Amino acid sequence: MEPDIDLAYSLDFLERLNLLEVDGVPLGKRTIFGKYAVWQFFQMDILYNQFNPFTQRQAESADSKVAPTPYTRIGIFLPFFALLSFFSIVWWFLSRPKVIVYSVDKVSSKKRQSDFRLEKIYEFLYTHEISYGEIFHSLLGRGGWNNFTARKRPGIYIEAIDALYNLTRIFKEDPVPEYGSSLMGFTEEEQKIVRTIIPQYLKFIERAEFRVRFFEMAFKIVRPKSFWLIDDTRNYNELILGAQRAGVSTYAFQHGHYTKYHVGFLNVKGISGEIVRPDRLYVWSEYWKEELIRLNTYFTPEELHIGGDPRQEQVVPRGEGEDDGVLSILYPYEIDGYKQEVAEHFEHLLSCPNVHIYFKLRQDIGRELQFREYDIHRFEGKRFHVVTYTDDIEHLIDIVAGTYSTFLYHMVEKQIPVILLKTASDFGEGLLINKLAEEVGKNVSCEEIEKIAQTSLETLQDRHKRLVSGGKELSETLNQLAIEIGIL
Repeated sequence: MEPDIDLAYSLDFLERLNLLEVDGVPLGKRTIFGKYAVWQFFQMDILYNQFNPFTQRQAESADSKVAPTPYTRIGIFLPFFALLSFFSIVWWFLSRPKVIVYSVDKVSSKKRQSDFRLEKIYEFLYTHEISYGEIFHSLLGRGGWNNFTARKRPGIYIEAIDALYNLTRIFKEDPVPEYGSSLMGFTEEEQKIVRTIIPQYLKFIERAEFRVRFFEMAFKIVRPKSFWLIDDTRNYNELILGAQRAGVSTYAFQHGHYTKYHVGFLNVKGISGEIVRPDRLYVWSEYWKEELIRLNTYFTPEELHIGGDPRQEQVVPRGEGEDDGVLSILYPYEIDGYKQEVAEHFEHLLSCPNVHIYFKLRQDIGRELQFREYDIHRFEGKRFHVVTYTDDIEHLIDIVAGTYSTFLYHMVEKQIPVILLKTASDFGEGLLINKLAEEVGKNVSCEEIEKIAQTSLETLQDRHKRLVSGGKELSETLNQLAIEIGIL
């Protein structure tokens, strides 16, 4: 098993990095076009792709060489996606789509060959015959090719545009950053990773300006009525700014939970300048609007609108299960969960003779990797079951366990008792602060687990009500928005 990440340390490291002076200017005060806080663009990427892996290497006392920063994948598919991206602009100029949609390059929904998190948006556009174009964040490899052949729709691929930017830099020398004495507040190992990633992220600032100008040009050529996006703060900033500079309205839609580690949505220490953000962020319910405000978001209350959970129309509160003497606990794979500690929880819970654990695999991550991370092989044959889908077993589940994931909130919606497994991580503390779940330690008694499984229907209904309060069907929101911007 790999060592667990240390989120709290990663966040502290990020905040200190934002204050670091490079070439005499604090990183957090860097701007583009004279006013936009460009360092905010990279907060999520640095935290999750750089510092979290760094904390794992620190834990195992290995070489602290930084994980690779995200370069454009140069390969046999790149020329195709570059040509497709430019063809799409020409095609849209001729066809004049009313809406441009930004999505991660996934085909997890077979209904409209799209990312399932945006399925309701695609369904709305299709049903009302509203023409649309698409922009994708993609790895541009064989997976990207397979997704294109499944969709059979043109689109602009951000990373293909980045390849054009890379061509403009072929004969440029990269400047060597000057740190002066500003690195003195960092440990020797921290200084190694800082010196490794800063030159690359300084180039990303220049790339960000290139992206903004490109997409501003594209939006001016196509002239759509509106730009609709998944709330992906790692990749959508330049797209939003490009659209806004072209006079196109921008609307983002929530796709997952928000925590204090979702720094792309929050006021972060050391960042100054105007924050790039969509004109509106549509969240699932009043609960999530209040949660973002509690977390110190840079969105104003007026910019946060209740849009509805795309899954809410599918949620049917679970009825009472059969009392068969078995206590079934469902646990979903969690990317940033503290896996070593969770495995210890599994060991203890299985000491209760009537407990069965159902481990839900994540479909976009290799099965063997998930087994290795949680050391699942040691639990085989011990009332431990591995599943990919939960629809067929949901009526059996007495408790859902986890440490932070969006899945836990959806189970609260379904009025199933949720427990937060106590680990060194506070990623899921919002569930506890808002009294939507109960925390259990590694020495919880079997009797206490039984008691939680018997949580009263009144309590479960109260949690459900607080979580979805003020929510509405997403289709209703989209209908109102379409009328407002004049496409329906």
